Amino acid sequence: MNNATTCRVPECERPIKYKTRALCNAHYLQWHRGKPFTKPRQRGGNIGDTPCEFSGCDRTQVARGWCHTHYKQWSEGRKMEPHGTYQRRRGSAAERDSQGRKECQRCRDWKPECRFYADARSIDGFATVCRDCRKEESQRRAPAARLRAIERHYNITAARYAEMLEEQGGACALCGTTSPGSRDWHVDHDHACCPEAGRSCGKCVRAILCGRCNTRLGYIEDAEWFGKAQAYLSR
Repeated sequence: MNNATTCRVPECERPIKYKTRALCNAHYLQWHRGKPFTKPRQRGGNIGDTPCEFSGCDRTQVARGWCHTHYKQWSEGRKMEPHGTYQRRRGSAAERDSQGRKECQRCRDWKPECRFYADARSIDGFATVCRDCRKEESQRRAPAARLRAIERHYNITAARYAEMLEEQGGACALCGTTSPGSRDWHVDHDHACCPEAGRSCGKCVRAILCGRCNTRLGYIEDAEWFGKAQAYLSR
């Protein structure tokens, strides 16, 4: 058992969170994702006396050079505006115009109630952001979320994933199609090494396949099923 109290990475004085690896939380995540050990960023980004990079804003930076308000505007895909330019009116969620429409708090368009998801926490029973804005935000965040899932499940970095796809010419390694399918590209790995679905140690990753080839290859690797399929076709 490791009795050390601080992280084993040189010059890191953070307390150990994972004793079996003798690493703090930040360096454990770097090790788990296969990345080299680097100095972790301070929580909250560049907090200090540096003002926000947005013109005319005197608040201090929090992330990406912006203060908390402007960073939130950027992360939600909203128009960058000075502080206090738009303030939500008290009770505005329950307001309706002459046509019975509700105002979206993000795009600020008046839309029918059917364009909002139900939300029991809201005073009027509907979300404050419309379906269109929710969909746009989800589509904008999807690529980054997909890469994080690949790093977590297959133990390869986003850079390695992009490199593999480039080496394959942006096409499926099996059939050569450039269309990944309805659910994006699939990372193929040797199930004899890591039998758990959607999990890999990273060393048994073979290539990137389209959705159809990945499904078909899964059936072929099932020797019992494949034998029955061949017997069926021969009949």
